[in-house]
Amino acid sequence: MPRCATIAEAAVCAGVNRGTLYRWRARDPRFAAKWDAAVACHAAEVSGNIALEANRVELQPVFYRGKQIGERRRLNMRLLIHVQTRLDADRRRAEDRIERRELLVLRAELAERNFKMRRLATPAATPVVPEMCSEDLGLPAAA
Repeated sequence: MPRCATIAEAAVCAGVNRGTLYRWRARDPRFAAKWDAAVACHAAEVSGNIALEANRVELQPVFYRGKQIGERRRLNMRLLIHVQTRLDADRRRAEDRIERRELLVLRAELAERNFKMRRLATPAATPVVPEMCSEDLGLPAAA
């Protein structure tokens, strides 16, 4: 699979049906891990190629009265926008992951504080002092 561009091409190279590869992936975790690694490697390679292609400048000659007087430099703006959008989405996902981690830490701290407050507020934590009246102490009653 790492040498092939698609799953169908990998199936032809292996001499099996494409559905067989999917069944192997579902049944064998080691095969699934190799599959995922091959897909990730291919995706990284393709995204690198797209970024390189987006930065490629196309030179178009400019003619006036049959003579070349200059050249126009053109970038593939659609591809540049696509790459920028993808990079922005990756950045947003990374920021969201960081935010979720921070939120989990804050929730854990809050839960720990609530636990400590509840433990301090329980009747078992505070000593019970029985109310005493003057008769129990053998003192004359107040008038």
